[in-house]
Amino acid sequence: MHNLVDDNLILYNKLRAGEGPRCTKPWVSLEERSSAGRVKPCCWYSGTLGQIHGENDVAAIWNDEPYRTLRREMVGDNLPSQCPPWCPLLSAREGWFQKQELYDYAREELSTFDADFLANRARVMRAALTGVASMEGTYPLRLHLHPSDVCNLR
Repeated sequence: MHNLVDDNLILYNKLRAGEGPRCTKPWVSLEERSSAGRVKPCCWYSGTLGQIHGENDVAAIWNDEPYRTLRREMVGDNLPSQCPPWCPLLSAREGWFQKQELYDYAREELSTFDADFLANRARVMRAALTGVASMEGTYPLRLHLHPSDVCNLR
C-alpha cells in the first residue's frame, strides 16, 4: 500500500507541474451531458465520443476508438479541433487542476483509500503522462452524469 501512495503522489506532482498533455480530461473524465446519453470528456468539447444506451456502455466508450483518437490528438502541444482554443481549462491548468481534476490528496488521506482505487488512479495518471491512448484495465476517475444539455441548471 505504501508504494501505491508514493506512486500517486509522484505522478500527481508531475502532472500538476505541467508534465504530460495540455489537458488531462481525455484520460480522467467521462461525462454524459445530455438526455440522449451523449458522452464527451468535458462540457467545452464540441464533439461526441459515444452514446450510452445500456449499463455496459460506459466501459466500452471509455476505451473505444473515439476516446483513443482524442487522447492521441491531445499528446504534446496539440489541440484537437473539437477543443476551443479559449478553453478555460487550458489557460488555468494550475488553478483548477487540484480542485477539479485529480484532487490534491495528502499522504495521510491517500493511505486511507482502497488499493484498487490507488492502483487505477496511478495507471490513469501514468497513461496521461506518457500519452498512452488505450485505457484498457482502467476506469475513469471522474464520471459525470447530467440530466440535460443545460449548463448550470437552476
